[in-house]
Amino acid sequence: MGGIIGRLFREFAVTLTMTIFVSMVVSLTLTPMMCSRFLRAHSDTPKHGRFYQLSERGFDAMLNAYERGLDIAMRWKLTTLVIFFATLGLSIYLFIIIPKGFFPQQDIGLITRDVRSQSGHFLCRNEAAAGGPRRDRDG
Repeated sequence: MGGIIGRLFREFAVTLTMTIFVSMVVSLTLTPMMCSRFLRAHSDTPKHGRFYQLSERGFDAMLNAYERGLDIAMRWKLTTLVIFFATLGLSIYLFIIIPKGFFPQQDIGLITRDVRSQSGHFLCRNEAAAGGPRRDRDG
């Protein structure tokens, strides 16, 4: 994509690429070092607070719900497969028919201004009242 929109997308792509690269470096170097410094070995009788016990019960409930869902999916293998392919087909169909244009095809970067005055006023008087044809609003 050309023009100012293309330059903005290119800058965004470079920013995103660098962010992913820095994240990779941090996850491969800094995170293991910090874990080695802050994490302790488990003792035989760990003592956990109420928040840990409450969150652990929530995680166990999610795990049990996931196991039940997998059991259902494994019992109904053919139905699960049909639903998967129907979802895949619908996604492809919607991708084809939904318009994909984010920006207009032709952006000429034009900003217009409309000034109205009483009839009988001259153009030079209208320009003076509107601040002139080329005057910057901030200046």
